[in-house]
Amino acid sequence: MRISEPGFGSADNAADQNDYPWELTYFKADDREGRVIYLSSFSKTLAPAFRVAWMASPAALAGRFETAKQALDLCTGNYDQRMVYEACRRGVLARQLPRLREHYEQKCRVMEQSLRSSLGGVVRWTAPHGGFFLWVALPQGVDTSHLLPRALGHGVIFVAGGAFFVDGTGQHTLRLAFSLPSNERLVEGVRRLTAAVTEELASLPEVSSPAVRSRQEPLPRPG
Repeated sequence: MRISEPGFGSADNAADQNDYPWELTYFKADDREGRVIYLSSFSKTLAPAFRVAWMASPAALAGRFETAKQALDLCTGNYDQRMVYEACRRGVLARQLPRLREHYEQKCRVMEQSLRSSLGGVVRWTAPHGGFFLWVALPQGVDTSHLLPRALGHGVIFVAGGAFFVDGTGQHTLRLAFSLPSNERLVEGVRRLTAAVTEELASLPEVSSPAVRSRQEPLPRPG
């Protein structure tokens, strides 16, 4: 989910939102002036890699988006769209969503518990209310783009957080995915990440001290 700067709510700004299968509070539900463009894909709810998406936006914008899409691929395949239509009409999606919410929430809790046990005094994260990721912050001074090669050496991967910030900050953050791995692999992945973080902190004594950790700023959010 991304919000344009300087902030949501002014006449010259809009927000776009992607949804995932947990319970979420949607900006679109509170949109009274047509500033929120709501994007969603059935690949997140009906079946993996099901590349049929939909969008709720002001009609004038929807027409422009449709024209731009036609310039790229003419149109989405009719067969896929009919399958989605029938799945919605017959209640397949409505029956599936509660199972998806329970499934992904449970996997998220496994990752959170593993992080809490292994890195609870070192990292912080935002407890999500939906989605497939944890947003994690290490102590200030750790550059996760430098941590990444060390993590790869331990057989685990993440997305360095700096790529999600437009102002050059967020270098000490990272994004962890919990949607695909089994619970056992999630625990093992956190164990490997812990080994990489421990080594990285050992190479940065000015960062790893308790005094530095106690001065950590609030968890940054990508913008």
